[in-house]
Amino acid sequence: MQLEPGRGSTLPSDEIDASLVLKVAESLITLRELVGNSIADRTLKEVIWSKWELPRLPRPLIDGKYPTAYPWSAPARELFLRSPKKVGRVGGLVIEHALPKRELLQLVSERMSTATAADMVQLLQAGCRAVVVTKEEDLQLTRAGFGHLRTNTEDLWSRYRETGLDPSTFALLRDAP
Repeated sequence: MQLEPGRGSTLPSDEIDASLVLKVAESLITLRELVGNSIADRTLKEVIWSKWELPRLPRPLIDGKYPTAYPWSAPARELFLRSPKKVGRVGGLVIEHALPKRELLQLVSERMSTATAADMVQLLQAGCRAVVVTKEEDLQLTRAGFGHLRTNTEDLWSRYRETGLDPSTFALLRDAP
């Protein structure tokens, strides 16, 4: 059975946190002219990570970031099992979003003028689904042209398949042999 990309937990503060993301996105409109798109996008990306995504990652986490309850590629599981201490694999793992972050940032920007907090909750829940891969697999996605875009918006695994990463080999780390 093929797993779905991991999804964050629901918190009582979902609408408050989504409203904060929305306010930051709105405030960055005028700042973009001063600081440029790159800095504004990085700022919004960090706010989404720290105020939305990280607090909702299902525990336990490896290295405070990688949920054992998210699908891990076979190479990512092997890397962790070979070197469970971070020192042996620094920078070797990546949380890879099924909806590329650049696409999520674009959707937030497009919808912020009309979105309610509830709309933003739905967008962030859908947009922060992820898997754990190795840095090499992440580079493989990027080199194949799928680092920042999806060709099939209906199939969350299409980018992986088109890059040669077999979704059927992904498993939860906690279920690994």
